[in-house]
Order: sequence, then C-alpha cells, then structure tokens
Amino acid sequence: TDVPPDRPPPVLAGRRGLLRFYLHFIGQVRGLLALLFFAGLVVALLDVTIPTMIGRVVTLAGSETPAAIFTGHWHELALMAALSVFCIVTFTHLIPAAAFVSAFYLLARALSAIRLISATPIIDDNALSHRVMSWLVEALALVVPALDRFAAGAWLADAAAGWGAIAANATQAALYVALLAAAAMFDFHRRNL
Repeated sequence: TDVPPDRPPPVLAGRRGLLRFYLHFIGQVRGLLALLFFAGLVVALLDVTIPTMIGRVVTLAGSETPAAIFTGHWHELALMAALSVFCIVTFTHLIPAAAFVSAFYLLARALSAIRLISATPIIDDNALSHRVMSWLVEALALVVPALDRFAAGAWLADAAAGWGAIAANATQAALYVALLAAAAMFDFHRRNL
C-alpha cells in the first residue's frame, strides 16, 4: 500500500524515530527509488567494462603495424578527417564538433542494422508510421556513407576484400571527402578565414 502524502510524518524519538522518518518519505517513491538504484547499477557495470574494452582495442591495434592499419583503412580515415575539419570550422567549438563527428561515425557504422530493423516491422508493415519511418531510414542511407562496408568482419576472418568492394568504398570515400572539403572551403570563404 502507498503512504498517503498528506499523512503527517512520524514523531522523532531517537535513532529509530529518525529511521521511521526517512522510511515515511521513501515509501512514497519506492518504485522510483528502486529504478534509480537499478539504473545506477547498470551504469556502474558499464563503467567497469570500459577498461576491458580499451584493453581489447589496444591489443587489436598493437597486433598490426601502423602502416598496415593505414593502408587497410585509408578511405575511412580520410572521410573522418574531412568531416572533422568541416565540423571544427563550422561549429568553432571543440565539444559540439567532437560530439557531431562521434555521432556521425556511430550512425554511419550502425546504418545497415537500422535499415534491417526498419525493414522488419513488429506489428503491421502496411501502417503509415512504418512506411514513413522506413522511407526516412532509406533516405538517410542515401546521404550517410556506409562505413560498415568499409571494413567488413568477413575480410578479417574468412576472405580478402574483392577489388570491386575496394573500388566502391574508395569511390564513396572520395565523393564524401570532396563534398566535405568543398563545404569546409565554402565556410572558410564565408567567414573570410
């Protein structure tokens, strides 16, 4: 049963009275407090996994030479460098520019998964909301580069990348780098830098 909020708090009488006083107010938000503790637990567990994730990235990067990493991912590096230059010129502050670049990278990496999710609805695939969201996701896929195809996991595990896939990725990277460079130059010209 919930404690009515208009009921007066218990009378304090030593330590037990202080405990009853706190329990009176905690009883009014019991579910919210449990949710808060659960969210804190999830955040703490995620914080504990950060060093493990960083260690794995360092191990993966340490197993390859810098030249091998650069030759394997030059198109992705060039695209993100061009985006970073454009964002730092446009936003003029580091934090919004870094946040935009990070969000763009995550979106570009996850776009195929988002397209797959939008293609398989849970309830009704003929609903107007599903069709609009599917159309928006497909329109977004036309604008954002498909970075998930730039370094497919199958290339690392099973087979080498084919020349057709490498050429398609290089063409896509060159197009986006040219577009971002032109936008940055326009912004330079606009600001008379």
